[in-house]
Amino acid sequence: MAEELEYTSKYDGKTSDAIMDYSNKLRQQTSATDADTVQVFDTSGNPHKISKTELLKKSALALPSLNDISAFVAVNQAGNAIGLMTKQQVATVLGGLITKKERLGSSADWDALTENGMYYTSGYNTSYANTPPGAHLYGILLVFTPIPNAVLQIYTPDGGNPYIYVRVHNNSWTEWRKHEDVNI
Repeated sequence: MAEELEYTSKYDGKTSDAIMDYSNKLRQQTSATDADTVQVFDTSGNPHKISKTELLKKSALALPSLNDISAFVAVNQAGNAIGLMTKQQVATVLGGLITKKERLGSSADWDALTENGMYYTSGYNTSYANTPPGAHLYGILLVFTPIPNAVLQIYTPDGGNPYIYVRVHNNSWTEWRKHEDVNI
């Protein structure tokens, strides 16, 4: 004869229903009222509801070094993750954003270059203003303007030198920063 097992729940039916309802709400966070939250799981597998803003703050603190990144999460305008993109795919998309490609005139002021574009630079007979200090001025200057009054400039000299110069503008220009040993 099989041994009969006895189980007694410490929860009454009402408490069990409340727990199940809460669990279902966490799993089904697709309604308009939950648009600003996502479901995450802790290391024990327990679900938690967290705002997208808070999740971004926490994930920014845990970013690996740029050398460790092999893919990027693509997010649509609604903020929903729609897939992964390789570094090469991201580079292709960024390259497509650069519509302006031109050689700089001999007296260009780099502070005035705020339009998205790729600018070819030449050191011969030039009097460029606001360039990286001590930079060899043959190369490529990339300019990105993601939002009004915010500009990113990246300059890399010709000749296979493994470094870039970077600065940003948000109400005023930052100093040029040289980054060495960059795999270009």
